[in-house]
Amino acid sequence: MQKYSKAVQNFLLYSVFVLYAIVLFVFLLKTWDFFDANREIHRSINLVPLHSIINYLLGEDIVGRGFSFMNVFGNIILFIPLGIYLPLLVRDKRMGINILWIFLISLSVEITQYIFGIGASDIDDVILNTLGGFIGIAIYKGLLYLFKDENKTRLVFTVVTTIIAVPVLYLLTHLKIRVR
Repeated sequence: MQKYSKAVQNFLLYSVFVLYAIVLFVFLLKTWDFFDANREIHRSINLVPLHSIINYLLGEDIVGRGFSFMNVFGNIILFIPLGIYLPLLVRDKRMGINILWIFLISLSVEITQYIFGIGASDIDDVILNTLGGFIGIAIYKGLLYLFKDENKTRLVFTVVTTIIAVPVLYLLTHLKIRVR
């Protein structure tokens, strides 16, 4: 019975991770526009750290500030789950290695966006994504400290993410929500 329960738990954990990875891929690489024949290729790049964030925070335009708020916190929130999943799914649990992986994944996304002209490439996005991943790792470490057992931590995270994934999947499939 214990072996069956562990198999179900692993199936759910990996299934929700794959769903998260697909949503992250679609959202960050704007794949809904990628094959659009009318798509305009736009390339821009910011390599000055904190430049966009400071411009967002000091901007005069209220509408622009609302977009800025969503951009800053959206970039952080998108990578929090990755920060939790990495230590759960890989053997090397060192924080530095996991942060490096998150940084490299985020950097790869920004390079891909630039190469294919599908959004603005911005070092600030890499910084914010890495911060989100760090927060996720801290949440994982906090859960591990709270439950004092990696198996319990894994079980709690699996249950919570499965419960969250059901309405998210419903919204993405039945309501056909597209992020622009």
